[in-house]
Amino acid sequence: MFNNLTDLQLILRSIHFDCKALHKILQNSPRLESLVFDEGVRLSTSFVKDDRLLDPVPPCFLSHLKCIKVYNFDGNKDQLYVMKILLKNATVLDKMVITSRVHVGRLGLKKKVRKQLLKLPRGSMSCTVVFCEEISLFDL
Repeated sequence: MFNNLTDLQLILRSIHFDCKALHKILQNSPRLESLVFDEGVRLSTSFVKDDRLLDPVPPCFLSHLKCIKVYNFDGNKDQLYVMKILLKNATVLDKMVITSRVHVGRLGLKKKVRKQLLKLPRGSMSCTVVFCEEISLFDL
């Protein structure tokens, strides 16, 4: 058990949110306050969408998890599904920060995805969803 773990930063290349090892860590980190997906989040190709993905809900989602950050967000269906699960189950969440890369040609799609994210039900009434854009030198 990771009783003293308060911040978890996952730097793996686009982690699969349905990974059993990740769920085991979350289930055994009752005081986790901050969860960061540095390289994005996705679902494995074999995953069948099921609203019980976080069943049972990790204790930290119900008592301590205040901030979730997701980088390299591109708004695909799997990522939107993971955001839905996170927002729904994190009942004490204060802030979700979603960072995506700036691609001028995709601004219309980004607006659509943002609207979808803002409409998702939240387990925490005080949760704010913050959108950030990352500019890469390669994009200029």
